[in-house]
Parts: sequence; C-alpha cells; structure tokens
Amino acid sequence: MPVDCRRRVNTHELSHGCVQMNDPHQTIGEIIRYHARISPDAPAIRASTTHFVTYADLAHCLERIRTEIRDWGIGREDRIAFYSPDRATMAVCFLAAADCGTAVPIDGEMAPDQLAAYLAEVRATILIADERCN
Repeated sequence: MPVDCRRRVNTHELSHGCVQMNDPHQTIGEIIRYHARISPDAPAIRASTTHFVTYADLAHCLERIRTEIRDWGIGREDRIAFYSPDRATMAVCFLAAADCGTAVPIDGEMAPDQLAAYLAEVRATILIADERCN
C-alpha cells in the first residue's frame, strides 16, 4: 500500500507507544536495541512481503558491524559511505553507519568517475561495499 506523503504527522504521534523520546541525543542504535528488548521477534525491516529482519536480528547485525567499524578506527565524526545492490542489506548498512558516524548512501548507478567525485565531495572516510560489487 503506497504511503500518502501529504499527510502531516507530528513527532509525538509517531513516537507514541514506541519508545521514550525524552532524550534528544538518543541514537538510532539505542532505539533499535530498545525494540529488540521489548519485541525481539517483531519485523524491523521488510525485505519482501514474506521476508523480514526482526529487531533482535537487526540489533545483532548492528552490534557486529559497529564493532568492526570501531575496530577500523572509525568514529562518530567520520562519514561512512556504503553500497549494496540488496535493499535489505542497504537498510541495515544505513542504520549501522548512522549508529557509528554519518551515513552516506551510494547510488549504485553512478559511473566510477562520478563515484570518486562524490566520495571526495562528501569527504567519506571509508567505503563499505557488498562483495558482489566491483
């Protein structure tokens, strides 16, 4: 079902009953970990009409990716560029990057010279790409 983007929703309506939004410095990772504790088997990301990533799985993936990124010396001030042709993987990468630093998604249709210019423009510290990418 398409989303009607013309409908205006206030942030209180969006967050009501989901998570306490009292802390303006709360990270996306903290919100996901909260949902993983209270409803671990609930769908967090839908990959298709029949497949989804649960909050528990998403929290586990974020922690694993976050640990690897931190081990590489990447911190909160760094820009993390990423690309995967798989939409669910892209969503997980975006959330992990946003939890660790600044997320910079890559358009997979960019030509190599455009990609190089874009990475320089956004001052990406690291590029994380799916192993299927060349």
